[in-house]
Amino acid sequence: MLRRHLNAFMVLGIVLALPAVAQTQSVEQLEARVKALEEKLDKIKEVQEITARRVGLGALVPYESLDFGKGHVVGKKDAPVVIMEFTDLECPYCREFYKTIYPKIKTKLVDSGKVVFVSRDFPLINSHKQAGYAAVALRCARQQGQYDKPKSYLFDNTGKLVPESLKKEFISYGMDEKKLDICMNDQNVHQEVKDAYQLGMDLGLASTPSFLIGKNRGEKITDYKVVTGAGTLEQFEEIVEKILK
Repeated sequence: MLRRHLNAFMVLGIVLALPAVAQTQSVEQLEARVKALEEKLDKIKEVQEITARRVGLGALVPYESLDFGKGHVVGKKDAPVVIMEFTDLECPYCREFYKTIYPKIKTKLVDSGKVVFVSRDFPLINSHKQAGYAAVALRCARQQGQYDKPKSYLFDNTGKLVPESLKKEFISYGMDEKKLDICMNDQNVHQEVKDAYQLGMDLGLASTPSFLIGKNRGEKITDYKVVTGAGTLEQFEEIVEKILK
């Protein structure tokens, strides 16, 4: 919305600066010129935003909104506040959050209907060598309706995952071995994880866990702020209550 207003002001200034002869043109001609200028400005802004994100300055050009995507959703999808987590399954601080803080958030904020919690991948593949593999494994578990047990297992075995042991553990949860094998080798799933990593980079995130906390607009998060670190329940509650006011 702010960008649209800025575009309008810029276009107005351009129109007022047009020479007198140009101002005598028909209304239709002026409207066409204004529309063309707006389109050029929008394209320039789009290129600037893409460039900023690609050079690591994504935090300076936040998205107006971001949908839940392929994130794991817990709670009512129409809850007024969204907490969107970006997690790395080889990150000790992410493990700490999941084991100690998240259960409190679920009880106090999610189960009460105030918050919908969305967990998305952000495997820091350059420093955590098994983070991408773990993210693929969790996505494959989700395909078979499993999440919490596999996620706990992945966190508990961070950095020392062995494919055969992982498969044996996942099968013990009731997963189908053939479907699991197909999924783990599915290049589309691997690409989804790469895309998830790129999204985190585009957002300007540099560490895990990171969170976007903002308003829910039709299963999209808007007006969000970025919070980094495992934090405390009280910190999350304070931000949520401010959004609800």
